[in-house]
Amino acid sequence: MAADEISKIKNGDYLDISLGLPYTTVDNHTYVFSYGAVNKDNQTPIYYQGMIVGYLVPAGNTESYKQSVPQYSGSANPNWNVIDNDSSEELANLGSNGYYQIVFNNALSEYVKRESR
Repeated sequence: MAADEISKIKNGDYLDISLGLPYTTVDNHTYVFSYGAVNKDNQTPIYYQGMIVGYLVPAGNTESYKQSVPQYSGSANPNWNVIDNDSSEELANLGSNGYYQIVFNNALSEYVKRESR
C-alpha cells in the first residue's frame, strides 16, 4: 500500500480477509478452513514500530466449522452428513471458518503523515 493511501486510514477502517484452505461440504456449501484460528471475542493486536496500529478480529461464523462425515448404514456406500465442529476456544488449533477483519486505529496514518514531512 502506498504511503499516501496509508495516510488516509481512519479509526475504524478495516480490511476483510480470509485465511486457509477452501473446501466444499457434501451439501455444496463452500467454506475456508484454517488452523490456529482467532475465535470468539478475541482481538489480537497488530504492531508496527512498537505501536498498536489495529487489531485482527474474527468475523463471520466464529463458533464452529462444517465437516462432511460418512454415516455408515451397513451397506458398502456411506451416506454423508454435514456436522458442526465446535471451535469456541479463543485461540484454537481445531479449525474455524477462517474469516477475519483487520480493524485499524489512527496510529499508522498519523505515523506515515509525520514521517513523510
